[in-house]
Amino acid sequence: MSDSVLTDTAQPPGKDISRSMLAEQVKLAYSQIGFGLLATMFCAIVYMTVVWDDVPFARLLIWFTALTALTFIRSLSSTIFFRQKPGAEGAFRWSVIFNASAFLSGLLWGMAGVFLFPDNFIGHQVFLILLVAGLSAGTASTYTAIKWAAPLFILPSMGILTIKVFTINGDIYQEMGAVMVLYIFAILGSAGRINRATMNTLSLRFENVDLIVELEKTNKKFRQLSEATFEGVLVHDKGEILFTNNVLPEMFGYKAGEMAGLNALDFVAPEHRDFAKDKMLSGAEEPYETSGIRKDGSKIPVEIHGKPVPYEDRIVRMVAIRDLTKRKESETALKESEERYRDLFENANDLYYTTDLEGKFTSVNMAILDTLGYRREELLGRHYSIVTPPELIEKAREMTQRKLDGEKRTRYELEIIGKDGRKIPVELSTKLIIKDGEPVGVQGAARDMTERKKAEDALKILKNALDQTSEMVFITDSEGVIEYVNRAMEKITGYSSKELIGRTPRIFKSGAHESEFYANMWGAIKAGNIWSDQIINRNKFGELATEEMTISPIKDNKDDITHFVSIKRDISERKRSEEKLKKAKEKAEEATKLKDKFVSLVAHDLKTPFNSILGFLALLRGGKTGSLNPSQNEIVDRALIGGEKLVLLIDDLLDLSLLQSGKLTLRQIPFYIIGVIDDVIEEIGYLAECKNIKIEIEVSKEKKVYADMKLFHGVIRNLMSNAIKFCDKGGLIRIFTLNDSDTTIAVSNTGVEVDPRILDNLFKHEIKTTTRGTGGEEGTGFGLPFCHDVMKAHGGSIRVESQKAEGSAFYVYFPSGQSD
Repeated sequence: MSDSVLTDTAQPPGKDISRSMLAEQVKLAYSQIGFGLLATMFCAIVYMTVVWDDVPFARLLIWFTALTALTFIRSLSSTIFFRQKPGAEGAFRWSVIFNASAFLSGLLWGMAGVFLFPDNFIGHQVFLILLVAGLSAGTASTYTAIKWAAPLFILPSMGILTIKVFTINGDIYQEMGAVMVLYIFAILGSAGRINRATMNTLSLRFENVDLIVELEKTNKKFRQLSEATFEGVLVHDKGEILFTNNVLPEMFGYKAGEMAGLNALDFVAPEHRDFAKDKMLSGAEEPYETSGIRKDGSKIPVEIHGKPVPYEDRIVRMVAIRDLTKRKESETALKESEERYRDLFENANDLYYTTDLEGKFTSVNMAILDTLGYRREELLGRHYSIVTPPELIEKAREMTQRKLDGEKRTRYELEIIGKDGRKIPVELSTKLIIKDGEPVGVQGAARDMTERKKAEDALKILKNALDQTSEMVFITDSEGVIEYVNRAMEKITGYSSKELIGRTPRIFKSGAHESEFYANMWGAIKAGNIWSDQIINRNKFGELATEEMTISPIKDNKDDITHFVSIKRDISERKRSEEKLKKAKEKAEEATKLKDKFVSLVAHDLKTPFNSILGFLALLRGGKTGSLNPSQNEIVDRALIGGEKLVLLIDDLLDLSLLQSGKLTLRQIPFYIIGVIDDVIEEIGYLAECKNIKIEIEVSKEKKVYADMKLFHGVIRNLMSNAIKFCDKGGLIRIFTLNDSDTTIAVSNTGVEVDPRILDNLFKHEIKTTTRGTGGEEGTGFGLPFCHDVMKAHGGSIRVESQKAEGSAFYVYFPSGQSD
């Protein structure tokens, strides 16, 4: 009930008590009509919104207009009633008006069940039924001050709607209709009881003054009790405070007596006053929570529980106010704790779930959904067998039973099944969920072991690989204590893993190294560097072995060294072989020196007499000693040619010897290439003429090269001689340069190709590749290796291209800066 708006109505002398009671009934009814009218319009608007697309607009408009007009008239009549303040004489007329308006309102809601009934959507039908039923329930409490007001609303509204429901085919509608009939009788019975209670109250008020006196006594007792309560208590009339107990002022920071005459809404925070006012006006008796405001402006959470009570000669509102500060603090702490738990549960990396005792999932976290590939709704309410291999279901039941029998948390490994059928290895831990001392479910925490299994498998593979390698591998901690050795380590050192693990590498110390050697090693690896060197160690049997050893630090995520891994290879045999090879190399170098010395001496000794011989032959050929016949001239010519070739060969041999020994100093100067080519042609051009070979020169006269002219001359001469040798009679030799930034000079000839089998060995001294020329010419086999060494000494190179039926081309290359 709302706060009473009735004026004092003392019993008029000589008037009938029943008429006075009717007047009070009418006043009470009109005082309660306001909230009912608001509820009616609110429900009408909500219903129109719900069925807007299901009911013709014209019907909705007509119905809503009629209901709005009736509501306006009822509101207007209520206003007129309170302005006129009619006495007992007009009570009957106003009761008729009230009953008539209640009937018309019920009739309009009943018509909604006929003309606005949503035929095609049962949800909207049920909504309409609940809406009208709710309005009827409201009238049962607010209209019952006048006996027939509530039935006049309930019967047309619920009755017409019930008839409509019975007319629809379907068992569910018949059942709904039957329920509605029972509801009508129940609500009418409730309205009757409330009306009788109201009548009894009014009757007692007017007929028994002794009861009023008794009420005063009761009020006194109430005041005494209210002072003893822990709650703040106040009584107000339309908000004006009439009474407070001593607890309330203390709660709100006032002194005793300061609250008298204040408005009850003054103790509600401004932002909640409209809400509290609505509660007061509606007569709500249900407790509600809001925010109170103390005298100093601070706010406190409170629970307000109010109800109408008779006070002296009127109906007022008694309110109990409870300070919820401590309860709210406890609730907040509990909520925060629950949220933290929920957040930890939901976002944990491990798989968390709960089931009831039947094994049906009641909650799962995101990790389970991500791992198994299910959506949450696909698991909740389903038995855990959906993710458990068939062969493990019985074991899972056994684990649950063992916990019910008193066993604590259990932990075991198993596989679960994802939505896609894949099996996922997990480590599962479960415990019972206890509530009020009784088990209500099981909580499980599983850890996906897929990556761990992969790591274990990878570790097995790594261990097998280390065990099967021929190199010795051992791992120590950061202090050098051995934690792992492979099989090669056991086999080569003679120690077993049991003998080595827990020891330090000092066990292999041979005494062949100074302490400084080990200090440098330890300092390097402790600084995080890789140490690699040769070391002499001693095996279990006392034998010494030279080893090639590398030690690498192993670091954790914080860049701290946790272990060292050492890899050793026994290179004793290799060292012995290297020593033999070193001695052989020294002997070979000594032999080479002797050879070079011998060649140099022989070349010098040969060159002097050959020059004399060539001089005498030149005299003979020139006729200085007398004329020669043609046959003799031919013999002398051949001797001269052979002698000159031999002298050139001796010169090349001397240069080659000096090149290989590193004693030849290059005398590099810039010179024109064409000049050297012309000199070479002048020297050996007759050889080309003998085979009728044409020589074409395609080298710019301005082209220079920076090189040792004598050695360059030897290179061009050897290449020209080689080209003439392998060129067919009547063939062509070309000497040309390539168009590039460096100098590349080419000598090509038509004729036979170079045998592909010797192509890669043409420039090697150690492999003789000489073959006869097209005219049966023989060669020495060191001309091309000589060219290679000369070009290498200049920082250049030489290469060959050869094709069948096209001949060969040799290219000598001088790098940038050596050409112009």
